[in-house]
Amino acid sequence: HDRPLVVEGPGGGIPQRVTGEMVSANYFQVVRAPLSAGRTFQPEDDDPLLGAPSAILSANLARSLNADAPTALVGRDLRVNGKLVRVIGIAGVGFRGSELPGRAGLWLPPSALTTMDPSPGSGVGGDPPPGDPTTTATTTETTEEA
Repeated sequence: HDRPLVVEGPGGGIPQRVTGEMVSANYFQVVRAPLSAGRTFQPEDDDPLLGAPSAILSANLARSLNADAPTALVGRDLRVNGKLVRVIGIAGVGFRGSELPGRAGLWLPPSALTTMDPSPGSGVGGDPPPGDPTTTATTTETTEEA
């Protein structure tokens, strides 16, 4: 599933609007997409009890967040839709995802969906989940890509 997300670099700066994909731990191995830095997802990256979600950035997004040294983002924390996320890798140059039209700027494990998803019905950044009248949230509309 791809989702519109807002990403802020480690030092703040201008928020970037990107498309994110929620992917399984073995996604990069299955699609045979090498990374230019860092590591791919491991099963433990999908455990929400282990801290901030992990993320892999596209080379384009990494360059736009830190033009001088995009690979230096590995191991750093970013904010995605206002939540802390740890960068574990940078995708190879030119890789934009396997879903058409192939425009992803960021990949997250499925467990991140519960805290990052701004779509209606998710309960985060959108409408409350069905049957939950106590949740209040705001919607973040994003359509551009990095």
